Amino acid sequence: MKRKCFGLISGSRDGAWLEAFYGWSGIYSVRGSSSRGGTKAIRDLVRKLKDGHDIGITPDGSRGPCYRAKAGGILVAKLSKVPLLLVTFEYGRHFQLNSWDRFVIPFPFSTVLVRTHLVSAVDLLNHGSIEDAAGELSQQLMKLTFD
Repeated sequence: MKRKCFGLISGSRDGAWLEAFYGWSGIYSVRGSSSRGGTKAIRDLVRKLKDGHDIGITPDGSRGPCYRAKAGGILVAKLSKVPLLLVTFEYGRHFQLNSWDRFVIPFPFSTVLVRTHLVSAVDLLNHGSIEDAAGELSQQLMKLTFD
């Protein structure tokens, strides 16, 4: 079996352009969000992980607020018994969109710094509720983020 990568994309119409980009770049998509198809998306992502594939989830969701993690990624990690790998990027030369998430498009050949940190969902959930765990996850992401 060839290992594949799946990305969580909003179930909204706006997610369609990202799904097309993912397909072009070889990333498969799972559609869903907290407001549309989230429960099915969580089940699909857990299944993908248990089948030996990789998944990617933007922790602040499709609507933000920016840098505030949502519960979905924690639930997927808990149900699949797989740790979360936090990944942040810092770009040298880039263009930044005037959007809620301050989306960044790096210029060709610019320097990219990648920071990672492995987190256990069990450790996160030791902080209390899923909302408390999401708050702790947000804090850990911010320790890696410099912008």
